[in-house]
Formats: sequence, structure tokens, C-alpha cells
Amino acid sequence: MATIFDHLGHAALRLRGFQRRWIPTEVGRVHSLEREGSGALSPVVLVAGFSSRATNFARMAPHLLPHVRRVTIVDLPGHGDSDIPEDGLTGTSLRTGVLEALRVLTEQPAAIFGNSVGGLMALQHTLAHPATVRGLLLVSPLGASMTADEVRELARSYRVETFADAQDMIDRVFYRVPGWFHPVMSYFCKLQISRPELRNFLDSLSADQTMSHTELADLTVPTRILWGLADGILPREHLAFFREALPHATFDEPVDYGHSPFMERPRDLAERMLDFLRDL
Repeated sequence: MATIFDHLGHAALRLRGFQRRWIPTEVGRVHSLEREGSGALSPVVLVAGFSSRATNFARMAPHLLPHVRRVTIVDLPGHGDSDIPEDGLTGTSLRTGVLEALRVLTEQPAAIFGNSVGGLMALQHTLAHPATVRGLLLVSPLGASMTADEVRELARSYRVETFADAQDMIDRVFYRVPGWFHPVMSYFCKLQISRPELRNFLDSLSADQTMSHTELADLTVPTRILWGLADGILPREHLAFFREALPHATFDEPVDYGHSPFMERPRDLAERMLDFLRDL
């Protein structure tokens, strides 16, 4: 369900020259927005997380265009303008659709940005096709090894049944939301996360969809992980897991980053990504 903010974000990206594309996959079409850049740095693919959509990058993507060769923004299956899988949105169907789409979108090797579940998808794609990925910039990626009880608790924390739940979710996702705007964000948060396909996705999560130290030991591409000190969504133990599992990666913990800084700190995040690309 698109909100007025989604329509405005899409209009802003179209005005910037982004074109829509639908990639056929086993679980339906995956939607992306793409535009050639005017710089020499690596192409980038931006993958957001649960309940987010490509239009949420409307303020970040323009900062990248003068410096990179191409910017591609991906809607997860069941999110944004991507199809909802016929058999329902689950951890398995989301993974199938994203990984098939990323295989197409990285035919020209690219750096991948991934946030939350988008970070997990970026990791899994890179492990399967390392030659297609120049580097990984991940923000609070999902995927740290969890027990079944921990997975259920994480899924429960995403559930929004009441307006108070939505207000709590906004507080945990963002570093700071202006007081007058907080009720508006909470209202749309409740509408979004109450969607049946997203509830179904949360119900489908299981411990075997997370990653182990052994799997991540094969990851060799340059990797940088940002984990905001204001992130109230994922437990800090997940950051400790990635520090141990990815000793070659670099880590930063920005004070003013919540769980989704591409919405709240778009210019700063774009500059951090460009610095990462220059290091490559």
C-alpha cells in the first residue's frame, strides 16, 4: 500500500531520471528503479529492509549520482511495487526473489548496500556470486545466528497491533523524529506493518534462515558495517556476532544513526558510501 510519502518519493526519483524496471523471478516480478550516474566509481545496488521500499532512498540516491556509474534501488518481493509471491511472502520466497534479481542486477559487478534483511540478502548473494560484488556496505544487517526462541522474540518485536506499538516502533527505528511528525509516522507505520503479507513473513521466520560463523568465513570481498548507537531494532549481540564472524570487515557505530539512516541521515550515509567506494 503506497502512502503519500511513497508517491512523493517516487515522483522525486522520476524527476531525477530514474526509470522503472521489473525483473521476472520464480516468485514474481521484482521492481527496481535505475539511473546511470555521471561518475567513475563502481555501480551501486541499494537494498532496503523489512517494510521499506525503493522510494525511501529518494533523498540518498541523488547524492550518489554525480560520483558513480549507476544507481539501482530494489524493492523486496511483497514490498513497494514488487509482486507479492503467489504462495505468500515468507523468508524463503523473499530470499528466492531477491537473489534472482540481484543476479541480474550485478551482471556488471557492483557494490551492494544492504540494510536489515536487505543486508542479509546482500551477504547471501555475495557468498554465492563473489565475482559480481565489488564491496558490501551494510547497515545493521540481519543474519546473526539465533536460536528459535530468539527468532520468535525478534519477530514479536516487529508486530504492530496498536497505535502505541507503532509509536514504540518509530522510536526504535529512528534516532530522532520531530514531535509534530511522530504521530504521522506512527500512523503510516501501523498501516504498513499490519499488511497480511508482512505478518505472514514474520510468522515464517526460523533459525535456519540465519547465518553461521562457518558460512561467513568464506566472505572475502571488502566489507564495511555501520551499526547506529540509536538502533533499537536488532540486539547489540548481533553486532558482536558480525565482529567475530567477519574479522576482515571494518565497523563504525555512528551516534546519530538509528536502524534505517538512509531515511534520516541520507547525505551523511551517501558520503560514507562514497568514501567506501573510493577505498575500493
